[in-house]
Amino acid sequence: MENAGFGRRFGAVMLDWILAVATANLFVHGRSISTSLTRQAVFFAEIALMTYLTQSSIGQRIFSIKIVDAQTGERLPPLRVFKRTLLLALFIPAIFTQNGRGYHDILSGSAVVEFKRN
Repeated sequence: MENAGFGRRFGAVMLDWILAVATANLFVHGRSISTSLTRQAVFFAEIALMTYLTQSSIGQRIFSIKIVDAQTGERLPPLRVFKRTLLLALFIPAIFTQNGRGYHDILSGSAVVEFKRN
C-alpha cells in the first residue's frame, strides 16, 4: 500500500472543487454567502457520498487514488468518512506532515493510497 503523492492528491481535490462549483452554479449565481455555502455543500456531499460508496471521490478516481483505513488498509466506516470529509471541507488539510499525510487524514485515521486499474 503506497501513499499517494502530493501532486495526485492536489489534482484530485482541485478537480473535485471545479466539479462542485460547476454543479452549484447550475442552481445559484453571484458572489453571495449563500452561493459560497452552496458550493461548499455540493463539494462536501460529492466527496462524502463517493468516498462512502467507492472509496474515491470523482477526482480521486481519475487520479487512481483511494481512501483507506491507515491501520488496516480496509474501507473506512461511514462516520470516519463523514469526519474526514468535514475536516477536508473546513480546509484542515492545508498542512501536510513530513510523511505526506494531511491532518484531516491523521485525525480521521485514514490514508490516501494509489490503486492499480484493471
